Amino acid sequence: MNNIEEINKRYVYFYSGYLLLGFLLRGYITFQYGIIKGFVDKEVANWFLGSKYISIILGSLLGSIFVRISKRKRLIFANTLILISSVPIYWADTELFISVCGALLGIGIGLSTSIIPFYLNEILPAELSLKILTGLGISLVSGNWLRSTIEWAIKSNDFRKDSFVAVVAYFFPPLIASVNLLLGLFVFTANTPKELCEETNVEICLLEINKMYDTTDRRVKEYMRVQEAHEETMYRYPSYSEIFSKRHIKTTLKGIAMITLHNFSGSLFLRLLSSMGTGYDNTSDFEITTAVLDILKLGATFIPFFLITRFGLKKLMLVGFIGIATLPIISFIIRFVGKIKAGDEYFIVIELITGLEFICDGASSCCLPYIYSCKVLPERGFGLGMGSHWITFSLIMMTFLIFTTGNFGKDTVYYSYMGLFTGFSMLTVVFIAVCVSDDDEKRESAIGS
Repeated sequence: MNNIEEINKRYVYFYSGYLLLGFLLRGYITFQYGIIKGFVDKEVANWFLGSKYISIILGSLLGSIFVRISKRKRLIFANTLILISSVPIYWADTELFISVCGALLGIGIGLSTSIIPFYLNEILPAELSLKILTGLGISLVSGNWLRSTIEWAIKSNDFRKDSFVAVVAYFFPPLIASVNLLLGLFVFTANTPKELCEETNVEICLLEINKMYDTTDRRVKEYMRVQEAHEETMYRYPSYSEIFSKRHIKTTLKGIAMITLHNFSGSLFLRLLSSMGTGYDNTSDFEITTAVLDILKLGATFIPFFLITRFGLKKLMLVGFIGIATLPIISFIIRFVGKIKAGDEYFIVIELITGLEFICDGASSCCLPYIYSCKVLPERGFGLGMGSHWITFSLIMMTFLIFTTGNFGKDTVYYSYMGLFTGFSMLTVVFIAVCVSDDDEKRESAIGS
C-alpha cells in the first residue's frame, strides 16, 4: 500500500467535491415534484414528473453509449442542460412548457449521475478511493434533505411563489449547475490521467498527476500504473456484445443487479411506506417526522466513510440490508397486532423501528451499491446499470401513484408494498451473501479481453 502522505489531499478533496455536487443535485431534483406541485396545477406537475423520469432513463443510457467522449466534456454538457432547463421551470405553467423543461432536466441528471461515480473511481488514489466514494451517499441524502426541508417550510408557512424561500427552492438547481459548469470549464480543464494516457497526451497527463501527488517517486509510480492500466483490456471500451459475452455476463449481471435491486429494498420504498404508514392525520406533523428521519439517515451516511476500509463493501452492505429486511417484519407484526394509530402506546415503537430502517438505509443502500457496481463494471456497463436503476425507480413511482389515487384501500396498498419491500430486501441479502465479494474487482476477468 502506498503512503497516504504522498497524496495532495487538498487538491483531491476539492476535485472530489466538484464531482459530488452533481449527486447533491440529483438528491434535490429527484423529488422536486413536491415543491413544484404546490405552485402549479396537479396535471401540469404530473407532466413534469413523467417527462423527467423518462428522460433520466434516456440520459443514463446516453452515458453508456458515448463513453469515448471524455467524462469532463459529457459532464459539462450535462450541467449545461440542467442549467438551461431548470431556470425556465419557475415560469412554466403549461403542460408542454414544463414537459420540455422536465425532459431536458432529466437527460442532464441521468447523464451526470451515470458519469460521476466512474469519474471519481478513475481519478482517486487507491488509498482514498473507497472512502471518498462513500460521499455519493452523503451528497445524495444531503440534497434530498435540503429539498424536503425547503418543501416543509413552504407548506407550513403558506409561502407564495414569489417569496424568498420559493425562489430559492426553484433556483437552487441552476445555481449548483452553474458552479459545476464554471469549475469544469475553468478549473478542472484536463481529462482524467487514464484518458490523457489513452490520448497519448503524456505531458498533460504528468501535469495532472503532479497536482495529485507531492513526491517525485509517487508521481513516477502513478504514471507507470496509469500506463499499465492503459495496456490492460479492462480499461478499454468494450462493446455491448463483449459485456454480455459468455465470459463476462456473470460480472455484468452482478453489477447491474446490485444497482437495480436496492431500488426495491432501500430509500424509495422506505419513503413511500413511511408516507402511507405513519398514522398521522396532520400533514405538518408527518413532514416534521420525515425531516427528523432524514436527519438520522444523513448522519448514517457517514458510517461507511469511517468503516469501509476496515470491513469492506460486502460486510457493510450485508449488515445494512439485513437490518432493512428484518425491521419491516417487526413493524408489520406490531401494526397487525396493535392496530397502530397516532397516539397509541405502540406508536413510539413504530417510529423507533422506522428510524432504525432509515439508519440502515443511509449506512448501506445510499452509496454502497453504486460503489460496488462502478468497481466491477466497465463504464458502458455502469451506464446500463444506471438505466436499469432509473427504469425500476420510475415503475415504482408510477405504480405508487396509480395505487394511491385509485380505488384501492389504504391498508391494501400499504401491506402490499410492505410485502414487496420485505421480499426484495431478503432477496438483496441473499444476493449479497452468495454473489458479492470484496475481491470481485481483482478476481473477475477483465471485461473486453
